Amino acid sequence: FNGAGLYSSNTGFLHPPSDDDPTVEEAIKETWASYWGSEAFEERRLASVDHLSGSMACAVHANFPDRQEKNNGVALFTVPPAGSGQPFVLEVNQQQGALSVTNPPPGSTHLPEIDRVIDDGGGPVVVRVRGSTVLLPGAFVLDEPTLLQMFDDAKTLTTMWLDVENAALPVAQRRSTLTLDFETRFVEAGWPALRSGAQRPSRLVWKQARTLEPSTAKAPATVQSLPIPKDILARARRVIRHSCEADELTLF
Repeated sequence: FNGAGLYSSNTGFLHPPSDDDPTVEEAIKETWASYWGSEAFEERRLASVDHLSGSMACAVHANFPDRQEKNNGVALFTVPPAGSGQPFVLEVNQQQGALSVTNPPPGSTHLPEIDRVIDDGGGPVVVRVRGSTVLLPGAFVLDEPTLLQMFDDAKTLTTMWLDVENAALPVAQRRSTLTLDFETRFVEAGWPALRSGAQRPSRLVWKQARTLEPSTAKAPATVQSLPIPKDILARARRVIRHSCEADELTLF
């Protein structure tokens, strides 16, 4: 259970320019308070998550000013189940400028660009699904070299995440598939503004990542301890164990 979209993001200032602008401390408190928002509460209850088991951490990063956002978006990368013959897939939703993909302004009718990068063993191939409605027909937010680089980066991050998760599991419970959800920003040169005055180049920022794997929290502890891969258990609707008691067995 990753709580995607359930908790609020808030901007705070080290040195608030006015009394109406929040401090960093106030921003952190407001983010922590969103743990008890009604939507978050209901989603945790639906997933059978004990509300008092949470230990809420805050990810703190430099603010992304609109003027320094070249484009922004979200991406999904999927490592296919082992032996399934399915491809590695990166799906990207990207929008020009600071027009948010995740939280567009109320009433906005603009749609983001959708691109898919697929590798079925012969190397990654870019598939253009739809262009951004902000741009003219035939124009794209992301060029193909950038999409291919994003595919390589996302594959590295996702397979590393899978390796780290599996290292903590018994061999029989290890996953073979994983989907990660990324939020990205392409920023202009000079982000973030550094006290030293050094200028960082224009680049892609992988802002955050989270797993989209289903939760196993609803499964009883006795079932979770069985030698079942976690990715299969997370998708199981029913787990049945049959045992055979006999003096003699004939094996075919």
